Amino acid sequence: MIITSLHINAFGKFIDKTINFTDGLNVIYGENEAGKSTTHAFIRAMLFGIKKKKGKLSTDTFQKYFPWDTKNKYGGSLNLIYKENTYSIIREFSLTNPVFKIINISQDNKEIENPDLFLNKILHNINSDTFDNTISIGQLKSAQDVTIIDELHKIISNLNTSGDIAIDTLYAINLLSHKKKELQDNINKDATIQYNKELGNIRALEKELQNQKYENKLPSLISKRNAEAKIIKSNSIELEDLKKESAEKALMLSKFGLNDIKDINSLSNEVNKIYFDYKPIMKEASKKYGPFVNIFTMSIGILMIVVSSMLLVATYPDIASILNLHNTKYSMNLITNFIIQLPFHPIILIGLLICLGMIFLLFSIILLINNIKSKSSSVELKNILSDILNQHIGTDEVNDDTIQKFKKHIRDMKLAAKTLDSNEARIIILAEENNLLLKKQAEYTDDIKSQQKIQYDVEQKYNELYKLRIDNEKTKKTLQNNDLINMDIESLNLAIETIKSLSNEIQVSFGTHLNDTASKYLKILTNNKYTSINVDNTLKVTINYEGRNISLSDTSTGTIDQIYLALRLAISDIINKSDNILPLIFDDCFAMYDNKRLESTLNFLANINTQILVFTCHTREKEIVKYDGIKANTLNINTI
Repeated sequence: MIITSLHINAFGKFIDKTINFTDGLNVIYGENEAGKSTTHAFIRAMLFGIKKKKGKLSTDTFQKYFPWDTKNKYGGSLNLIYKENTYSIIREFSLTNPVFKIINISQDNKEIENPDLFLNKILHNINSDTFDNTISIGQLKSAQDVTIIDELHKIISNLNTSGDIAIDTLYAINLLSHKKKELQDNINKDATIQYNKELGNIRALEKELQNQKYENKLPSLISKRNAEAKIIKSNSIELEDLKKESAEKALMLSKFGLNDIKDINSLSNEVNKIYFDYKPIMKEASKKYGPFVNIFTMSIGILMIVVSSMLLVATYPDIASILNLHNTKYSMNLITNFIIQLPFHPIILIGLLICLGMIFLLFSIILLINNIKSKSSSVELKNILSDILNQHIGTDEVNDDTIQKFKKHIRDMKLAAKTLDSNEARIIILAEENNLLLKKQAEYTDDIKSQQKIQYDVEQKYNELYKLRIDNEKTKKTLQNNDLINMDIESLNLAIETIKSLSNEIQVSFGTHLNDTASKYLKILTNNKYTSINVDNTLKVTINYEGRNISLSDTSTGTIDQIYLALRLAISDIINKSDNILPLIFDDCFAMYDNKRLESTLNFLANINTQILVFTCHTREKEIVKYDGIKANTLNINTI
């Protein structure tokens, strides 16, 4: 990894500033307050970001470098080369809408999908604390030997026990023990008892709900009530139709003055009888010779009486004198001659003629009386029939056709009367059926209300059962959580024991590797004056000088700085990988170095196969580089 350039939009004192770096050694110099530490802080911010912290403003990096009086956005970009591709890390440090993205400049500014993961990969997953204590190397905080030694001991202790300066095994064990206690405090000791109690309540309530009295009869009752309601509705419709039809039939009968079948039969019989009587009279009256018969019989009767009278006068002359019939002498002679010729006594003939004449007269009188009576009866019967026919079929003519029409009318009336009777009987049946169904409806309604109350109780019990099951499920999860906690506790116990067990092994293996690497760098930095560093299990640091082990406290401050640098370089070697070596950043690390040691150190750093960024407030680094002809990129922070 090589940092090629920085572009600062706004960060601390810098506004719209660009700084370019090269591979190898870069010396950035300037007076105090020129912005070297700001540039260093900007690199760290671009790699790890910064967040607003609670607390004092002096310790808040976000607030410390927040730009004043500028429209530029707080942030910028850092360009780097990683595996032959150039990338740009872009950040905007905003409280409301922060921006963080990485683009691949070598691939048409393609944006990286997971910038956090990608950047962690580039940085070998180190955190900001590891960065501050390894890759970024600062000046020791104090010039007092004891303080320097204490700080170095702390660094070596962390590295020697864990391989990471940010991790302390003792702290880790304490942290795990604290976590174990937290987990133990989170175990619900009453969960088993509570679970069994809830389960018992659930079983009891489930058994109670299986009781037949809680069977849901509502659907059946409602179905029956609805079915009978449909019947009632159907019956009611039929009743209305029957009543309407009956009213129409009754109106039709009443229109003709009829009430029932009895009245119709009576009317029919009456008309039939009248017409039966009327028909022969009309038939006789329709004969043309009727009056002539009456006249003929009367004439015969009169003639016979006249003849018998003449015979009587002829037989008894005295009667002719009495009757003054002398003028008819000629006629009488004829009659007398007729009588004389009779073989029997003329009185017989006279009596016979008188009888026959009287019979004919009587017959003619009877015929006359009968004709008069028949005519009178015929008119009366016709009037009666005409009135009836006119009322019922709308005609006063009396004949067979009108009688047939009347009979059809009578049949219609009978049908209407029968329909009326049938409807009335059906109406009674339907009304009684509806009354019974309404009573059943009332019973079903009462049963439904009762069932609704029962089902409400059932619902409440099911709600109670549901809550019990929910609570029981929660308790079950609590038990499961207890099991998981116990498993975690067992895992923590194993982890604690493992850390304790492996701690010594780590110290030996890592300590040996660290000692060898640091010794290599110390030998070069001190021009073979000191050939090795040894950090023992008690964290005591010694160096080898002419075959003797010298305690760190017995060396000069400059030597301690060199030892500190050797250890940091060794740690950086351990962190870095062959295919991606991270840059080393030195921020006023060499303030305590004399010129000889500084010259030796710069020559050494210039030949390390990695990018070096040296920030200094002096110009002697620039002068040494120039004087010794060391290949380096020198930048004056004041003139950039």
